[in-house]
Amino acid sequence: MFMFKKFSLLFIFVAFNSAADEDKFFKEKIKPLFNEYCVSCHGPEEMKSGLRVDQLDSSFKSKDLFHWQEILDTIEFADMPPEDEEQLTDADIEMAVAWISENLELGLIRDQEKNGSIRRLTKGQYRRTLQTLLEIDSDFTNILPDDAISKEGFRNNGDVLGLSPLQLEYYFNIASKALDTAIILPDEKPTIQNFKVNIGKNINPTPYNGKVILGSQSELVEQADFVVEQLNPNKNFPYTPFRMQEKYLFDDGYKGNGRVAVLKEFDHLAHSFFLSNRKLRLSGPNFSKPDHWRIINDGIALRGSTELSQTNSHFKIALRELPEQGRFRVKVNASKLNNEALLVQNLPVSKQAEQVKNAAINKISVPESGLYQLDFNYKNYVNSEIVNFTLNDYEYAIKARATLANKESLDRIKIAVNKNITRVQIDKIGDNQYLALQEVKLLSKKKDLSKSAKLTQSSNHKDNAKKFGAKQLIVKNRNQYAQTKSQSNPWMQVELSGAKLVDNIEIVNKKGKEKNLLGAKVSLFNGDELVQSLVINPKLESKSNSLALVYLDAGEHTLKFKHKNNIVVNSISLSPVSEPKLQQRYSSFSKRNPHVAVQMGIRLDHGSSLASVGNSQEVTETDFNEYQFEGVFENYSQPNVGKDNLNYLVGVREIGVTNQLVNEFETPRLLIKSIELEGPFYDQWPAKTYKNILGDLTEQTLNKHSAKSVIESFMWKAFRRPATEAEVDLALTVYSNATLQHKTQIDSVKDALLFVLTSPQFLFIAENSQSPEMEALDQYELASKLSYFFWNSPPDHQLLDLAVQGQLHAQVEQQVTRMIKDEKFTHFVNDFTSQWLQLNRFEVVNFDAKNSRKINQFTRQQLKQEPIEFINYLIANNLPIEQLINADFTLANDTVAKYYGYKNKKESGLKFIPVKHENRVRAGILSQASILAGLSNGHESNPVKRGAWLAGKIIDETPPPPQPNVPPVNEEDKSLTLAQKLAKHRDADGCRSCHKKIDPWGLALEQFDAVGNIKPNSEQVTTLPDGTKVNNFTEFKDYLVEDKVEQIAVGFAKHIASYAVGRSLKVSELAYIENNLDVLADDNYKMQDIVRFIVTSNIFMTK
Repeated sequence: MFMFKKFSLLFIFVAFNSAADEDKFFKEKIKPLFNEYCVSCHGPEEMKSGLRVDQLDSSFKSKDLFHWQEILDTIEFADMPPEDEEQLTDADIEMAVAWISENLELGLIRDQEKNGSIRRLTKGQYRRTLQTLLEIDSDFTNILPDDAISKEGFRNNGDVLGLSPLQLEYYFNIASKALDTAIILPDEKPTIQNFKVNIGKNINPTPYNGKVILGSQSELVEQADFVVEQLNPNKNFPYTPFRMQEKYLFDDGYKGNGRVAVLKEFDHLAHSFFLSNRKLRLSGPNFSKPDHWRIINDGIALRGSTELSQTNSHFKIALRELPEQGRFRVKVNASKLNNEALLVQNLPVSKQAEQVKNAAINKISVPESGLYQLDFNYKNYVNSEIVNFTLNDYEYAIKARATLANKESLDRIKIAVNKNITRVQIDKIGDNQYLALQEVKLLSKKKDLSKSAKLTQSSNHKDNAKKFGAKQLIVKNRNQYAQTKSQSNPWMQVELSGAKLVDNIEIVNKKGKEKNLLGAKVSLFNGDELVQSLVINPKLESKSNSLALVYLDAGEHTLKFKHKNNIVVNSISLSPVSEPKLQQRYSSFSKRNPHVAVQMGIRLDHGSSLASVGNSQEVTETDFNEYQFEGVFENYSQPNVGKDNLNYLVGVREIGVTNQLVNEFETPRLLIKSIELEGPFYDQWPAKTYKNILGDLTEQTLNKHSAKSVIESFMWKAFRRPATEAEVDLALTVYSNATLQHKTQIDSVKDALLFVLTSPQFLFIAENSQSPEMEALDQYELASKLSYFFWNSPPDHQLLDLAVQGQLHAQVEQQVTRMIKDEKFTHFVNDFTSQWLQLNRFEVVNFDAKNSRKINQFTRQQLKQEPIEFINYLIANNLPIEQLINADFTLANDTVAKYYGYKNKKESGLKFIPVKHENRVRAGILSQASILAGLSNGHESNPVKRGAWLAGKIIDETPPPPQPNVPPVNEEDKSLTLAQKLAKHRDADGCRSCHKKIDPWGLALEQFDAVGNIKPNSEQVTTLPDGTKVNNFTEFKDYLVEDKVEQIAVGFAKHIASYAVGRSLKVSELAYIENNLDVLADDNYKMQDIVRFIVTSNIFMTK
């Protein structure tokens, strides 16, 4: 923070002199001081802190004012020369301070000249402006490079917003595509695709019985469980219904490891339209259950997942044909499952079982409506066997543990040996028997000797016969162990090269084949001598376990069990629940609601490339309702397939429909009955976007006169002001030239509009001045400046109407109030907060294995949103700036609350709500994980990064840039700890003085680890740059609020001002803020008031 003086006081002591006198004084008095005390460190040989005093003169140019202010502060506070160097005399200090202060004030007066400004629209502003102007949702701006970042951290600074020839070409291509999207020729009858898929158990009376595939990561829904209808939507205009192709020629898959070049004809809609679920198990509380999807009578029941991302959805429509562009609408007919069972396996088995039934009995009678606990008693050979049960047509699945008496399971048989052996043989005695193993390990001091053993077996299963040979089996990949044919007395053998001491043997079964090993004989030989043998025949014990909590109405209910032959279900029991905690647990569960979400994209070999279509919608009713989602096809990934690529699985489009889990709590399942898509979707024809530009004009009615009206009206909106006559004439010239080239009237108008959309008047925000003197913004300039500040988008009708009436200046305060309340204000909050606080660092930091488990992709997204929501709340509610540092609340959703361990937050899903802090350490923005983690290396906290960030972003004491000749800290070097590396760096010449002002701020944040969690026993005494000692982070925040609140307010105001005007602030503007913001001090520097202070100041209102 530069301590700009209220210089009027200096006139009491110092008189103005002529420029010649000042130059003479500088050369005779000031420059000799520089040469004696400063130039050795700040001159041509060395330029510490980026400052060269030998290049300064008495003119006090605008570009030098920062340096002069820095010199003044340094001399006044005796920061320089260094303590071990010769010091200035008191007389020298008094003389230098007086002279620099006088000339600095004159420089500040000259620095108030503005001379207008011009800056290019940012990438985001350009996108929103184009979409607003053309009333389209298509986004063609992905090809544009990201905007550069200014020294203040902002992307809207005119000094860094360049315009290269290549970028101008991009603008031309984008505008051309956007106009083609908006101006759809009305004479061409549109083609519309409309289909609906209905889902339910055995809903299809004539299912396709042929083979259908969709890749190894997909679980296809049975053809009998869905029906596809191709519809004709009801429209008041003519159109052509689209029908999906059914006949295809594709390669016929693989033969061995090679492609088959022979083409095969496929002739059924089943090869064009698929329903599938993601095979890979997702994470989250619901996905510890194996029944993440189930087809039931009324549709498909989906559990939720926190792993929803833009790459995968666990339920998808896959189809070969969708339109490439245009709006679409997806309708999902969905409900919340009624009286859903809450699956539980960690409850004590009820001792008050009212009914005990044999598992074979399907009917249970419930005497009274209420909450019941369902338990079951079973025997199981293997771990994690899946038990399916159906309760009143709702199907569930749960895992059951092994119940072997020796606590082992058939998944992995362990045999103690401790003998010298040469081979192991496994025999299965009897007719029509086979062996199927994944691995046999011979362990000697934990070393697996079987890796170099010879493996043989009696025969090979047909799938492996050609791959491994008839008799000999040498396996390099231990997961590709063999399976014999079904035969009499099959055997497998593992043979060592000589006698070896074997401690233990482990026989690993193939999944699903575990029980097949029962009765097998294992024989161990040393040469021909049998040294040990046993028969695998473990005993089972019975075990009881809880299954579910479920609300049941009085009366008869159906309960069925379905499971593999590894498990035996003996009985089930049903008990009324009276314990309040269990009743509350189920009540909370049943009150939660699933959220339906839609994604769109393409299938990839390794998964999918999907992006969200709008926001998820809460499903609150147990009756079916329709939920609509809209988007535009061109905003989503589309396949790029060569004409000669006839692979069956390429070029597949996907529509994901998901139960969006909005918190970490288990939720009733989402039931989807049907999904319908229509696209391109038109409310009217000609399309609304066409009429927005051309009205009722057609190719036949357009002429030069009507074209001028269209072009002039378009220019008004595009330029955010009335176009001048000369500008209109230029656009009309483009139109006329196009007609001379025999282009159609509509294409000629589009050429003129393309000219408009690539003109500086559209691409730039201009403030035109008549002289270098400060001038008031005109009405239209003010409208644009307000809208691109508060909304990052063009002015709306109300702003422009006030500008036309000449009333906008008089109503700025009212408009600021309206604009902050508008939903478009989130554009400002997202961009400003992310750039001011450098949240992009959190997006790119690579966490180590330990920390990456704490912050997955979903959690990272929510934590990044936390400071944005917090700042939005502070500004919208006009709270004091001290709340930024030490609020007694925060904004959190369920994911953020779980990350921090907040216990008293009520459930809100993904919605951020105010939460009172249980721990004062968590108060304010300095303890938020996205900031702290972004200022770490993903493994360790970094006090230097944190200190520099806090100094520059929060307390307005931005440190100078590091010395160019000092290498940065090498965080990849593992030979030293981060603390040791930092200590080594600080000891370098040219670093110590700066780090004395940086590091203490970061050390005060060392109570938090690399991911923003509170370190145990981490309180430490920190001495701050002004000598104040604080014992912990809480004391540090109290210090900031009590001693630095003015600097914090000034720092926030400067960042707001720089962002608002889209440039770096002049020294005079910085001085204005420092000297005048204290008018808000009595009201505790309320944050919205600070924003208004900037907007109503000359910094913003003049050009």
